[in-house]
Amino acid sequence: MDLTNFKKQIDTFLEGKMNPTKEKAFKQSLKNDKELKKLFITTALAPPSSPTVESQKIRSLAAEIRTNHGPLADIKLSWRDHLRIAYQEWAIWQKMLLLVLPALLILVFGVGAIPAQVDATKIIEKYFQEPHCEAVAGGDATAKPLSNDAIYEEASAIYCGFKTNGMAELKQLVKQSTFNMAYYFLAHQELKNHQYAAAITGLKACLANRQILKLFKNTDQPDKLQLILALAHFGKDKSNQHLKNSLIQLNKHPDTTEKVRQEIESLLIELRHPYDIFGLW
Repeated sequence: MDLTNFKKQIDTFLEGKMNPTKEKAFKQSLKNDKELKKLFITTALAPPSSPTVESQKIRSLAAEIRTNHGPLADIKLSWRDHLRIAYQEWAIWQKMLLLVLPALLILVFGVGAIPAQVDATKIIEKYFQEPHCEAVAGGDATAKPLSNDAIYEEASAIYCGFKTNGMAELKQLVKQSTFNMAYYFLAHQELKNHQYAAAITGLKACLANRQILKLFKNTDQPDKLQLILALAHFGKDKSNQHLKNSLIQLNKHPDTTEKVRQEIESLLIELRHPYDIFGLW
């Protein structure tokens, strides 16, 4: 792209004179080209290339005063005056540094250089998806699982609140075989209890044993499990970027359902960095 022409587009955008159609294309160009991103940021932060009308008026007035009244007498400053001026100058530079530093960090390292505070617990609670429960609100109270697998029935009943033994009994059911459906319900419960490392282990076991999940109603949903697994990793490492990368990969997968894609899009928006005003990173 012609950089001279693109600089003109940047000036038009910064002056608020760009129409919506061109603005959309302009933002897309910034998303697609790292060099244009850098050019945009450096241009936006640079001082005006030519003096403003107001500054020209001030300069003309100063020149007129000097012509009519001669040069000003030298001002004698005390050491206190010098200290006061030095302090004021430092205060101005300090404020400028605080304003410019975030943009410089973004320019060099991307938005990851400035951590965004996202409450992992709230994110997980919002996007966590409960496993299907038989005989719960919205379902058939007399329905039975499609399989006669006693472990599935026990684990489902415990998780869904029909039995009060809870985590202890789920863990006992897990021990009965290399993999059974108690892993599925226990992993969900561990994530709800913020036991992220244990939940990650259980969810990975579920994804590795899909042939067993397929025997049961509404359990063989790999995209849903991958989303929950990404949330478990987020709870463990608190890394916005790792979660974002996992979501992008899941969104690209051809087997990801539309419902899960909608959840991913919503979650990516919440993870967007506050300094990423154009959604460039």
